[in-house]
Amino acid sequence: MKQTIYILSLSILTAQSAFAALPPQTELDLRKIKKIEPANKVTSDDVAKVIPTELQPGEDQNEIGLKIADRSANSITQGDFFRQSDIGRAANAVQNSLKTEMSLGGGEGHTTHNIQMQVLAFEQKAFIRYAGFTHFKMTYLNYKNDLDLEVSEKIGDNTDFVLTHDVNASLSAANVRWSF
Repeated sequence: MKQTIYILSLSILTAQSAFAALPPQTELDLRKIKKIEPANKVTSDDVAKVIPTELQPGEDQNEIGLKIADRSANSITQGDFFRQSDIGRAANAVQNSLKTEMSLGGGEGHTTHNIQMQVLAFEQKAFIRYAGFTHFKMTYLNYKNDLDLEVSEKIGDNTDFVLTHDVNASLSAANVRWSF
């Protein structure tokens, strides 16, 4: 405590002696001081990256909390600051090591079968994609214990016919998807 007081009083004496050479000023015009704007303003788009905007009345609080945590983590991990840090590079290496792609068949007059499998450990998600005779995607969301299946077939340049099934909700649907 005595050292702190001594250092503080020494710094005050030094500051007083540094200003002693300046002429005394009797008036300070605050209008001449430039307003400092924050470097980064938070916009509604920034908030929407973290807070879900599609919430439904009566939605489960735990589900909302999971959405906010997931969006927050994604927002942080997608930023350049995180990606260029040591932990960001390590996370990227882990994600890449949990990804496998393979191609089978092909050649003249034969169908090529492309299979991609990936575990996104930090997003608690895993998926398998197949492209060949048709297109198939299976997505597992660990935090929701949910499995989604999708089979799609191109029926036009920008149009797909899609069959989906949500295992937990026991919900199946047939859709037409347009890409713009």
